[in-house]
Amino acid sequence: MKKITKHFLILLSVTTASVAAVSYAFFNKNGLYKTKFLDKQKLIENSMNLNLDASYNQLNAYDNLLDFQNSADINIYYSRYGIQNFYNMIRMAMLAQTETHFIYSSDIVFQSKLNKEELQNFLINKKAFDPNKSQEENIRNYSRSKVIDVEKNLDGYDYKYEFERIIKQNPDKKINVWFNSEIIKEDISVITELLQYPNVVLNGLEDSNVIAFHLYNYWLPQAKSVLYDEQTKKWSNSSSSIYNRVSQYILPTDLATDYNIHRYNLFFSDNYHVDLLNKEGLLHIYPFFKSDPTLTIKDKLFATRDKNNKRLSTHWSKITGLDWKQDRDKVASNKALNNKPGLIVLGTAENNDFDFYATVVKLYSDQYNIYYKGHPGHNSTSDDIVKKISSHQEFSFYNYLTNKTEKYVLPENNIADILESQIPSEELTSDHAVEENGLYFEKWALADPSTSAAKGIFNKINTPQDFAVLFLKNESKIATDRINETVWNDYIQETLVNFVINNVQITKPQDTSNLEQWNANLAIIDPKGILSSVKIVEISNSENQFTFKLQVVLNQVNNQQYAETITIHKTFE
Repeated sequence: MKKITKHFLILLSVTTASVAAVSYAFFNKNGLYKTKFLDKQKLIENSMNLNLDASYNQLNAYDNLLDFQNSADINIYYSRYGIQNFYNMIRMAMLAQTETHFIYSSDIVFQSKLNKEELQNFLINKKAFDPNKSQEENIRNYSRSKVIDVEKNLDGYDYKYEFERIIKQNPDKKINVWFNSEIIKEDISVITELLQYPNVVLNGLEDSNVIAFHLYNYWLPQAKSVLYDEQTKKWSNSSSSIYNRVSQYILPTDLATDYNIHRYNLFFSDNYHVDLLNKEGLLHIYPFFKSDPTLTIKDKLFATRDKNNKRLSTHWSKITGLDWKQDRDKVASNKALNNKPGLIVLGTAENNDFDFYATVVKLYSDQYNIYYKGHPGHNSTSDDIVKKISSHQEFSFYNYLTNKTEKYVLPENNIADILESQIPSEELTSDHAVEENGLYFEKWALADPSTSAAKGIFNKINTPQDFAVLFLKNESKIATDRINETVWNDYIQETLVNFVINNVQITKPQDTSNLEQWNANLAIIDPKGILSSVKIVEISNSENQFTFKLQVVLNQVNNQQYAETITIHKTFE
């Protein structure tokens, strides 16, 4: 058997599993049983097998679940339900530098859009190689990767069969099996059957990012009289063979304490509550990223590149079927509810986005439905918005208008929502603005006025006047057409000036005092046809430094136009 390192053994105990009551037992022709009862005799037998558990307490050698999955030879993923869970597993499969098997069911609505061929092609041919392995070994490992559709689980065929088939084919390989942390409440046999293989570690990935919060604050306190021993100060469900919604999260502790089995782990993205759960004495519960609690799997996908140096996120929409039309439909649906126009907040990778967004919401949510488009490499702000603002619960934030910390509750008839951060901003703001059944936003707010995404304002629908709010980070204040309006006006002018400079060519005529010659030498090179006309109406100069006053007209939809007068400076040799 292949030698298994201590680090692997340890890491293999870091997963998110959930155990709850399921349906009654029945026989599966492939050799596995579906049951709600924990087979304790089977666990005793498993604990006697060659075990990877000895060094589990060295898990600290790994900083995050991605390093952990790369310590194995093979990673297997399956998510029966949970949208967050499903997409996180796709990301993990794309990031894994190992042989990878991704199991899904096209019969499940939100999984049906997955492009099986595209994902499999990516796993085999496009992932960057592990630099610690030879090219031949990387190619060999990736070539065995597979995407498996279990469809309707007809005739007893199910995901556990796929788990066991792959495991039996690789008895000398270190294998991580990943599943939804809630799956055990439907079928606890995944624990007892798969733990019989000593080279396998089971990992439960959070069903959603609120599980750890609810477990610590609500579920455990409600079940404390049954599951907590005041004398030993320990949590345990050992007296029962049935695990429910709450006690399923104590199963890793029971396995370690009662059977010396340390190969069942739970992973949550909420570092704060993971720490509290660990302090409660629950074992083998780990955060996604230890050293950076704000980091997400989405962030890692955005930052990682494939073998051709392209960002992995560029493959995302083809693989998942996740595209701008889903956000278009969300915006349209919300508008149908209250007939309010939309305001998009373009975010950054900064944590103060939340306070800026909340400031905008308090200012404008009576007039607009407000949407946050986060930076694709920083997604914690989106999570906070959903939990604290969209839920219409009271929350605290720093108001950049009043420069005070305030409490606020979003009124029930007002809408504050998020957009998919992994989609490029241009797809949501400009690329489809003039299409039939397209997508655009009447107003924009910029968490970083210098963002290149602001260029999308030139889309034949919007104009620079539609920048409703600018965040002035260094001064911790905002600018609008009524607040710090000088800064706002300067930015509007600067935006249009930069657009014209990049799309207009001015050639110096022989007679620099002749306005007609200057205009004759002016050429519009705008490939998108945004500029309708540009006319020089006034010139002044000091030697070779010329100042032009230009009358600029932008093409808009429905034969409308937007006119503005700007001043630009240009030096000629």
